[in-house]
Amino acid sequence: ERAFNSGILEFRRYLKYNQHTVRGLIREKDGTIFDGVILTDKEDENRVSQILEVELGLPLEKGDLILWNDEHWLIYRSTTSSYQPHQKFYMVKCNYYIKWVDNGVLKESWVYLLGSKDSKIKDNFRTWHNVITPQPNKYINLILPHVTMPINTEIMVLDEVWYLVDYDQNSVPG
Repeated sequence: ERAFNSGILEFRRYLKYNQHTVRGLIREKDGTIFDGVILTDKEDENRVSQILEVELGLPLEKGDLILWNDEHWLIYRSTTSSYQPHQKFYMVKCNYYIKWVDNGVLKESWVYLLGSKDSKIKDNFRTWHNVITPQPNKYINLILPHVTMPINTEIMVLDEVWYLVDYDQNSVPG
């Protein structure tokens, strides 16, 4: 317990004097303003992602949108260890703003969009309504905060409409 409390105090000093500390980050869900250390994530060179370290007790969770430098960032992963005197998250820079209609109500969200890439032949055939159907070579994947969205929902990205054909049911909440 003494080592853990010492670690918390050490992180507070680290947060206060580190050159990578960013002040005035905003959690969009509720407007919570907080400070955090933001470090470059070298795990994936194909996307702009960062590591966010914050004090324990801040109400951050996977799926939260963070406003930093007038840009929207989505927390997509967190780490936990037995001795962690701070919270550590991985976040990705949102690159598109999507819209869709849900029961007559226009919904909107910032998302991280991955465009279609060279695909294998098997990727061109997917199950849709329990029938194997050929799919066009053009498709996108979205990572967004958790929302309820029925299959076949029309999603507007810029000036193009896409149909939701599948979603990940195995991910963590958020």
